[in-house]
Amino acid sequence: MIQSHAKKALIIGAEIGGAALALFLKSTGLESEVYEAREQPEASR
Repeated sequence: MIQSHAKKALIIGAEIGGAALALFLKSTGLESEVYEAREQPEASR
């Protein structure tokens, strides 16, 4: 049996910094999931 030990990052409180971090992590091959409480980013209000 082959087991995968893939790591995944959880980003909470995204805003622009969280989105940038997710893109950076993807470029390094690390999967990420972003959670944001607000429906719209703060800057677009």
